[in-house]
Amino acid sequence: MSDDWRVRLFIKLGRMALNDWERRLKLFFGGLFLLQFVYWFGQEDMGFLPSIIKVMEYTVLIVFLLQLPVRMQLWLRLILQFIALLGMNALAVGYHYIPYYKVTINTVAVKFHFFSAVSQVFENNASQLIPASFFIAGAWLIYLLAIWWIKAKWRISFMVVFGVVAVAVRDSFSTNQLWSESAMMIFCGLCLLVVHHFAALKRKNPTSWAYIAEYPGALALPVVLILGLAMLLGSLAPDVSNLLTDPYTLYQNWKGETVTKIIKPGSSSSASSSKGNNASGYSRNDEKLGGGFDFDYSPVMNINASQRSYWRGETRSLYTGAGWDISDADKLEKVSSVIDASPFPDDPKVDTSKLKTVDVTQTVTFERDTLYPVLFGALNITKINAIDEANSGYENYGLQWSSSHAELRTNLTKSSGKPFPKTYTIISKVPIIDPVGLRTSTLDPTKTAALQEYLNLPKELPARVKALTESLTVNQTNQYDKVKAIEAYLQKLPYTNRPDLKSTTSKDFVDKFLFELKTGYCDYFSTAMAVMARTIDIPTRWVKGYTSGTSSQEQARERGSVPDGVITNIDGPDLYSVRNSNAHSWVEVYFEGWGWIPFEPTSGFILPKAIVNDGTTPLVDDHTVATNTNAGNNKSNPMLLITALIGAVIVIAGTLWLLRAKLQKLRQRIRIVRRLQRRKAENLNDQVVNEYSRLLRYLKRKGFSSDDYETAREMFQRWSEKKKWLIKEFDALLALFEKAKYSGKAVTTDELKQAHVIFKRLRQEM
Repeated sequence: MSDDWRVRLFIKLGRMALNDWERRLKLFFGGLFLLQFVYWFGQEDMGFLPSIIKVMEYTVLIVFLLQLPVRMQLWLRLILQFIALLGMNALAVGYHYIPYYKVTINTVAVKFHFFSAVSQVFENNASQLIPASFFIAGAWLIYLLAIWWIKAKWRISFMVVFGVVAVAVRDSFSTNQLWSESAMMIFCGLCLLVVHHFAALKRKNPTSWAYIAEYPGALALPVVLILGLAMLLGSLAPDVSNLLTDPYTLYQNWKGETVTKIIKPGSSSSASSSKGNNASGYSRNDEKLGGGFDFDYSPVMNINASQRSYWRGETRSLYTGAGWDISDADKLEKVSSVIDASPFPDDPKVDTSKLKTVDVTQTVTFERDTLYPVLFGALNITKINAIDEANSGYENYGLQWSSSHAELRTNLTKSSGKPFPKTYTIISKVPIIDPVGLRTSTLDPTKTAALQEYLNLPKELPARVKALTESLTVNQTNQYDKVKAIEAYLQKLPYTNRPDLKSTTSKDFVDKFLFELKTGYCDYFSTAMAVMARTIDIPTRWVKGYTSGTSSQEQARERGSVPDGVITNIDGPDLYSVRNSNAHSWVEVYFEGWGWIPFEPTSGFILPKAIVNDGTTPLVDDHTVATNTNAGNNKSNPMLLITALIGAVIVIAGTLWLLRAKLQKLRQRIRIVRRLQRRKAENLNDQVVNEYSRLLRYLKRKGFSSDDYETAREMFQRWSEKKKWLIKEFDALLALFEKAKYSGKAVTTDELKQAHVIFKRLRQEM
């Protein structure tokens, strides 16, 4: 007997939990559905702060908990929610009370005014809550609107379709991984439809519901098994590549532009990529190029530069047929130690007598403790001004200058005990591209021997590589136009970070790319251009490093805080954020009198041009690839997209809220009309006949047809053959109908009640 109270308490709590189960389950799954939008916004780069995301999550939780009580007035519920959300907001922002302070001027107190004091106290205290209050209010309002919205099947379906489409579009055109959010939205939508279905079953067919309530396992077990089996099969299904091209890619390809496929870190597509795929980043071994990679968006360094540029790392000159290696000349090269801020010596083999340059200052700050073989900077580095905020102690970093490669190297290893620079400032003389002058450049035969390492090719190089190059450059009369012709040809090939190597047979890396794959990423394009130029006796070297990265102006524009028209020069002085996904390779070509000039053969990439002091880009090249002229204007804007989406949701919800009153009035008018129609029945006989007519219309919608030539007796007899267990109800209703319609006798009140019971029974069973 001592445990009886516990049993009774458990039963009472169970009944309380089951009481108003429809509303509570819709509250739960509706809130879980809205949380998927919050998780989506949390993935947006430079979008919502983590603290704001956490505040919105707690908002949904608080509203859910305070909506659970059944017997609570609406006004009291809203007041409690407001107080709870206000307290949560105060805790989130670290609120502290600021009292009223009387202002004194020249030791004379200003006269106290009640309203000004209240205004001051309110402003001082309310301003602390503003940063998160708008997000809390928005989440609160949307949750309440969602609770009102999910009361009909079509509304639930519309909400799920809208949410899944919005998430799918953002997932397709961004680096966000939103598959789990879309899957959870579909799950919540299915659960809401199931709850709505059972609630309707309980209202319309209490007999069947009573059976289900008495034996819930008979229905719950197969439902759980079906859902579990579907989820298991979905998780085990293989990743299948798209069979169709999306409309955006088709449109861009129709315009002649290339759309780069983005593989998200940790996505299933990344997991299913071919063997040998690595994450993007600065490679240490280039002896065997090929395979594929997945984009890694982790930060590497921030560069505060006076101009946008490519951040150059190392160069290679020995092409082996499989990749790039260190040549014998590189191994014998003498390097000079860097012990101060003196200018670096030039390469005596390089003639730059006609080259014009622009001084570019760069302060590089690394985001991680990684040992690199070089210090990165724009071509050409001339000196290092400071290292780790100091102007001395250069020898502690093991810096060495290679004049032939224009590389600022470090000989640091993990065992050396010397630190890798966290930050440094360098000066580069960036070459100004002069197409007119470069077209006059001719290689001095006396320099051929000195530059032989940049002309060497493997003996096994297939002859069709040279044949292709000669066909592309046959109409060009100078070295510059020949190089630009090769660059333009390669720029037209599509880009992919996961080339399919299964069907290739060529052993040479360049030959395989040009004649079998015809698609690839930067290593394929840059190596092909360097080798193709060498086949027609043009000196080249392969360069690897990083592209410019994203400037602070571009990041601000993506956040939506700066309109597009405000940014006038995205290539000027700025702070550039460089990530592992910006790792890149390109080509430098030697021009007598101008030295080494960079070229960009990779499809979809544009090499930044030097800007002279007056802010202009000189000598625009007429061979610039047309497909890239608008590349800087195709940036995605996640904040604008999020703002537009939230605005659209609020507008739609507000419109539906306003229409709600009109719908209520319309329903009220319909009820009045129906009452008037019922009152038109002069006696009980008319009520029976009217109920009979309503039953026929209802059963007709359910598929039980009635022909005009049939009598009521013939129709009921035909239905009885299909519904034999309802013969008694059919006979009783037929007798009542014939009495009310044809006998002329008055139907009694008891008979009318009996007719209502029969009508209800037939609606439920048929």
